[in-house]
Amino acid sequence: MLKDTKIAPGFSMTSLAEATQGHSGSDLRELCRSAAMVPVREFMRTAEGNEELLAKGQLEVCNFLWSLASLLILLSCRASIFGH
Repeated sequence: MLKDTKIAPGFSMTSLAEATQGHSGSDLRELCRSAAMVPVREFMRTAEGNEELLAKGQLEVCNFLWSLASLLILLSCRASIFGH
C-alpha cells in the first residue's frame, strides 16, 4: 500500500512497531491508509494548488501515531456501542 511513499529521515519503524503491537492486519491497513492521507490533507489545507509541495510530502511517525490515536478512539466507541 505504501511501498512508493517517501518517509521522513529518522522515521523510527521500531517506534511504530511498538505502538501498533497487538493490532490486527485490518487495523494496520486502516492505519496506513489514514496516515498516508495526513500529508494530503495538509497539502489541501495549505498549498493552494502548489503541487510541488505535495510531491515533497513525506510520512512521519507522528502521522501514524495521530492516525493510531484516531483508530483507538473509533474502536473504543464501537466497543461501547456494541458491547464488545
